[in-house]
Amino acid sequence: MARRVAAGILLAGLVCAPTAQADGATASGVGARRCSAFGAALERDSAAALDAYVSWSQGFIAGFNWSNVRQRNVSIDAAAIINWLGQYCAARPTARVFDAVQELIRRNAR
Repeated sequence: MARRVAAGILLAGLVCAPTAQADGATASGVGARRCSAFGAALERDSAAALDAYVSWSQGFIAGFNWSNVRQRNVSIDAAAIINWLGQYCAARPTARVFDAVQELIRRNAR
């Protein structure tokens, strides 16, 4: 029962998540949140929240891989995503999570 309640809360948070724009692109869900929110989730060691950030990031990266014409695929595991977001967001707490993931892609696209 507790798992269902937690899953419902997580789903409601994802559905009601903010939307943000940068450089003409729109991001929604946890990717539109500020880095400070990721930092708070990391400090709390909230598995559900961290999983949401990783899942969003992996989906964003998969979208990049699918749509890029140069075929420079990015392949990064969950631990590396958390590590990157932690470093990026600690240095830029007012940035958006999608800014961090876009920079991760730029640095890792081959």
